[in-house]
Amino acid sequence: MAHGLVCFGTSDGYLWAVDAVSGERRWRRKASVWVRWAPLVANGTLYVGTNDGHMVAPDAVSGEEQWTAEDRQPGLLHPGGGRRRTALRPPERAPAGRRA
Repeated sequence: MAHGLVCFGTSDGYLWAVDAVSGERRWRRKASVWVRWAPLVANGTLYVGTNDGHMVAPDAVSGEEQWTAEDRQPGLLHPGGGRRRTALRPPERAPAGRRA
């Protein structure tokens, strides 16, 4: 939950943001395919990993796409860390030698 919105992904590849109080839809956008992990919100950006190796980063309030990234090994790129790869920066800001 961020900015009074509950944000989530669905198995049909959509990202949703609904008002936390009323449940009214604020926005919905196609991410790619199945949204595999719970979104992470940081600094007004929603970070979402999909089952086909994409990371999408829309604005949490408007849903407008800020950037996307793709991994060569689907299912490994997602927000949050752990044993999988993590991407929290737009690709052009990634440290030298690292892909976002």
